[in-house]
Amino acid sequence: MPRPLLRPHCLDLANLSASEADALALTIGQLLAGGGPSAISVLALQGCNLGLLCGTGQAHDNALAHDIALVHSSALALGARVACLSPDLALLAGPMNLQPTAHVIGRLYDALVCIGSAGEWVRRIGEVAGVPLIEGLAAAPGTLLRLADLAPGWPDNQARRRLVVQAVLLHALA
Repeated sequence: MPRPLLRPHCLDLANLSASEADALALTIGQLLAGGGPSAISVLALQGCNLGLLCGTGQAHDNALAHDIALVHSSALALGARVACLSPDLALLAGPMNLQPTAHVIGRLYDALVCIGSAGEWVRRIGEVAGVPLIEGLAAAPGTLLRLADLAPGWPDNQARRRLVVQAVLLHALA
């Protein structure tokens, strides 16, 4: 299992700070120096359980399904287990259910990965549960492309995006 985080955090890829972008660039550089995603130990996130859910306001279309598959395969390649959660998680965790829902989430998952925008309730669940929340993967294609540009020798856009997603996962969990 990864080392515990000093404090849970929310990594919003659609609104990265300069320091977060620099940290991700460093992680991507480390992955590239090690030979890229195929050279990463499949044990890097072994024992980690990720809860994967779609954000609010997202249409279920081919692009969304592609993003879900990309995150899922990227996490599996690092040894993590991935559970697809209901996009209605925020509805289940209304004011009366927030604490019990967050408690269960915190016991089951090491992180929540939200495709798109998580919404305030899901952010609150992650905070109360004490697990990192990664959001904005579908809402930040420009950010992902800029980060993927750090792998200029990789002509395959899919492999470059996978590299970025793996760097995001490693940054948040390792």
